[in-house]
Amino acid sequence: MTFDEQEVLGRFHRALVREIQTKRPEHISSPFTVAEIYQNLVPYRTHRDEIGVEMNADYEYALLRLLAGEGDYLSIESSTARQEIREELDSPNPNTGLYRDFAAADVRLNPDMLDETLMEE
Repeated sequence: MTFDEQEVLGRFHRALVREIQTKRPEHISSPFTVAEIYQNLVPYRTHRDEIGVEMNADYEYALLRLLAGEGDYLSIESSTARQEIREELDSPNPNTGLYRDFAAADVRLNPDMLDETLMEE
């Protein structure tokens, strides 16, 4: 992972944590769905500049990487979903929209990374 890719993941995570604190504070310590991330909490259209992506495909790629566990920012509770996402990311031309197949899957923030993010704010 390059520095820019790491930075995008960090920005995405910070935006997600901030939106959760503002809109759905119960999600700091409880699960929420993949769909909530891309539909309500950090949708592409309103957060692309903050995340640092220019195209929807870049946003989708970053979201897939977060769901795969890169950066250890969050974890998807379905091991099947996590494995399929990792395999897709390892493919030569990943389907970046794959996350929609797991819209109902639960996700949790990593509390260790949460502490670090909250201290940066």
